[in-house]
Parts: sequence; C-alpha cells; structure tokens
Amino acid sequence: MTAEGKFAGALNCDGDKGWADVTGLAKREGLRALTVECWVKFRERAVGDVVCRGSQYMIRVSNSVIASFWIDGAWRNVNGNRSVPVDRWTHLAITWDRGKKKVGIYLDGRLDEAQTPEGVTDGVLGGGLPMLRLGGHTWQSPAPNLNGLLDEVRVSSMVREYRPLPGSEKDEGAASPGPRRAGSKGTASPAEAAPSKFVFPWGMNTDPTDVPKSHVQEITKGTQKYEVVQGGTMDGRSCRTPMGVGMNSEGALFQTWKSNRSVRMENVGDTDVVNPWLSSGRNKFRNVAEIVQSAIAPDMTDAEKASAIWFQQIQYRHHSGGDGGELGDPVKVFNIYGFNTCGNDSICLAIQAGRIQNCTRPGSRTLYLPGLLRRRVASV
Repeated sequence: MTAEGKFAGALNCDGDKGWADVTGLAKREGLRALTVECWVKFRERAVGDVVCRGSQYMIRVSNSVIASFWIDGAWRNVNGNRSVPVDRWTHLAITWDRGKKKVGIYLDGRLDEAQTPEGVTDGVLGGGLPMLRLGGHTWQSPAPNLNGLLDEVRVSSMVREYRPLPGSEKDEGAASPGPRRAGSKGTASPAEAAPSKFVFPWGMNTDPTDVPKSHVQEITKGTQKYEVVQGGTMDGRSCRTPMGVGMNSEGALFQTWKSNRSVRMENVGDTDVVNPWLSSGRNKFRNVAEIVQSAIAPDMTDAEKASAIWFQQIQYRHHSGGDGGELGDPVKVFNIYGFNTCGNDSICLAIQAGRIQNCTRPGSRTLYLPGLLRRRVASV
C-alpha cells in the first residue's frame, strides 16, 4: 500500500503484512563500506524492522535504533542511545567502515553511536541475499514488522556523514540531512566564513560558503528571467559515469547522492505561471521542435539533416538502461537523464525525424541515418 510520504509517495506498512520485497539482487562481495538510510514515520510505538537484506544489513528499531551488519559470517549489532520519535518523519542511517571496523548510527543527521561490534575480526561484510525487504525481515514469522510509513530508502557503497537537522532536538521542522561541513570547533559560521582555498570535488565536504539561499521573483511581464548563480564545487563522486565497456551497465550504474546542489521553483502567488523553465543557458531544449532546430539548418539536404540530429543525439546521451517510457521521450533524455538504451535512442531519433520539414524524399517514407540505423517514419 502507498500513502503520502516525506517527499512524494511512501510505503504504508501496517505492522502485519504491509511490507515490500525487492528481488533478484546480485551479491556484492568485497564492500569495504556501506551506508543504509531512510525516512520513517512510526505509528504509536517506535518498534519494528525497517529495512533488511539478509546476510548484509538491517535497520531495526526498538525504541532506539539497532544497526545490524553481517560481518565475518554472523550478525554484528550496535545499539543506539536516542529514542526514535513517533508520529513524525525521522531520518535514520547506519554505516559500516571496514577500515576503522566501526558501525555508526545517525538519527536525524546527528551521530548517535559509533563503535566496533563485538566479535569482529577481519571485518568482512557479507555479499547479501537476493532479496531486500522494506518494512520487515524474512527469516522469522511473525517478524517485528514496521507499523508506519517508509520513504526514500538509499543504500550506498561508501561511509556517509551527516550534519544534524536544524532544530532536530527541539522541533520537527527540518531540511534533509546533508554532508557534514568541514572544519573544527571554533570555525566561523557559514555566513561569516571565507571561501576555502580548495575543496576536493570528489569529497563529501562542502565549501564553507555553500549555504541555502532563496529568492522571490514577482512576474510583471510576459517573458521574465531570473539568473541563479550556483557557487561552491561539484560533488564529482556523485556524477554518473559513462558505461565505457560491456553491455551490462558496469560503469553506468556507479553513482551516488549529489547532496550539495539543487534548485527548486515554486509558485507562491495566486496566478498561474505559464511554461516555467530552468535552464543552464547553454541550449534551448524545451520541446522536440527546439531540439531539432538546434541541430539542423534550412539549407541542409535530407542526408545532412539526418546526420545532424544523429550527431547531436550522441553528444547528449550515453548508453544505459532505465525506464523505457521515460527514456523514449527526447525532451526528458536531453534535459534530465542524459542516457538511454540503443532501442530508446532510435525511438528518440524517429520522433525528432518526424519534426523535420520535408526531410524525406518525394515518394519515400524512409529516413536514412548514416552509420546508425534505418527507421521508417511518416512524412510530415
């Protein structure tokens, strides 16, 4: 069952049978680090198994968080100290660091516990069973299942750190957890700090000047623009890598959370804003027609137009699988995803070809895309 979640829809667990299973997971042997996190909203009592993958990890709550990792052939447990609240959204995270041989527990971004579990020797993390269960575990019936809502579950092959949610110990209004800021005690506040000389772009720390900003723009004319300046550094570790080799997404699926960059647009007025658009300014890809027009010129031949849309396509996407319906939409591929499969690639090209005026030869319904494919399309 689903319900309104922390951000969109959430898994609604009833404490009895309301769990969800993710099956067919591959083993992940040799991981030296792991972070499991989620947003959860308990009903009545903070008790239940929240996220579990057998032979690898589990988040259990029994008033406080219990972090469990399958290390050196057995479950190794670390108990948290702080009570998990009920009837409000709470962020939970557990971490394993083989280098330090330590388990960490975070509650609302605040470090609750960090220690070496009893019985750990080599610190080898299990590769995991093929099934992940959300809202319970699989080896006991009845299990202590979750009675509440579960949202935004994320598993990462790295040790994440967090900063406490604003007001997490006093009130319930808070933003999402993010990486802990660099610096030590006595460091100036973010608003007063000078820019750092260098921040590793693949690191988990943010620049001291990287603080949330907001702006309200009053729309007074038909077309109006406002420039958003993004400072700081890019979290390079979070960039999705190109596939590179093979046909099994070996490279394309290496990606992690990009915590330090987002822009949100919201209409806070009483009148509709028509066609709002967030753009980097480098291109104009609001619809298929604009995508096509950016590639072709009026004096091109049919063959040149076909080559032009094909060449533009390969500049703005790389090969990787995903949602078939989404990745067959050129506007979403060019503006959001930046990847699709070869099959969806041909669909996107056919859609663009259908927008080219007089691109087919008289009497022919075939558009030739040199070096890529031959696709039948309707004449415009």
